[in-house]
Formats: sequence, structure tokens, C-alpha cells
Amino acid sequence: MIRFCRICRGWHDLAEAWPTGCLGHFAKGRGCEAPDSPQIIRDIDPYQAVGGDVANGGKPPKIGGRRQHREFLKRNNYVEVGNETLRPQKPDYGPEVTEREVRQVYERLRDSR
Repeated sequence: MIRFCRICRGWHDLAEAWPTGCLGHFAKGRGCEAPDSPQIIRDIDPYQAVGGDVANGGKPPKIGGRRQHREFLKRNNYVEVGNETLRPQKPDYGPEVTEREVRQVYERLRDSR
């Protein structure tokens, strides 16, 4: 079996040792140099919160990092919402109201217009 090399633009037999000069392109940009090494993500830029904070008397605080952001959300019972699409959920009316009763009331109200 052979494989195309993007460094020398040639073909190499996989049964033989890969040429030393061509080894570099497998690791570049793919994170293959040290797969078990920790990845460092930079902290978020400081921002002025839009929602009020119970710790600041209802005033929006200045958030300076991920930790402060998480603590702010938790302290104020806020939920961070992304841009994922939400699936519509069936409303739960409890055990005492059936779907048939809801449909009947809906039709009665619709017909009374």
C-alpha cells in the first residue's frame, strides 16, 4: 500500500519506514505532537453583564473571566442559552387533565368566537 506525501509531493510505500524529511506534515495543525498533553483555552474577555446581580443590589456587574461568569449565572439562577435549535415539547397539564379535555376546551373556545 502506498500513500501520497504532501511534503515531497511523492508516493511512499507504507511497508517501508517513512522518510525523515517527510514526517513533519502529519503532526502540524492536527494536535498529534503530544496527544495526551493538556489543552489551554484562553479566558473570556471582560464584559458588562446585561442582567442584574443579587450580590450587587440588582446592578449588572463587570465579569472578568469564566469563573466569575459561572458564579454569576449560578448565583442569579440564570441559564445560558446557545444557538442550538430547541425541540418543541408537549405541554404537561398534570395527571388530572387529559389531552382529550384540552382538545374539547380548545374547540369550544374556537367555536365561540
